[in-house]
Amino acid sequence: MGAVPRSPNRLLANLTPADHELVRPHLHNLELVHAKVLVAAGNEIEDACLPPSGIISLVVRLIQGDTSEVAMIGRDSVFGASAALVGPTALTTAIVQSPGMCSALPIERLHGAAEQSGTFRTMPTRSQDSTTGMQ
Repeated sequence: MGAVPRSPNRLLANLTPADHELVRPHLHNLELVHAKVLVAAGNEIEDACLPPSGIISLVVRLIQGDTSEVAMIGRDSVFGASAALVGPTALTTAIVQSPGMCSALPIERLHGAAEQSGTFRTMPTRSQDSTTGMQ
């Protein structure tokens, strides 16, 4: 097994070669288009997103109808990791704040990697807690 190519996304860049191989065949690129809603709160998250560029904002709708940003996902984070571990329903709405690219991984593949690797089981707590940047 050769060296793992270094990703600008810090979580992907820090994987061991064995962990990288668990997800590498299933990663696909996803363009992050400004203001695009990736998933609305209450809907199912289909892909975990590990952006090497661009920023994803997580927002909640308050009782009064206003929205509030609760987290930002960038190159040191992942959106959707908790869906592979605790359930696929989004607790927040994910909106592209800054355009870029995302390495996307189907949730069922991330779930499979979590069953085989402690690295993926602890991913939601690695850079931020699961209620902020790691939904």
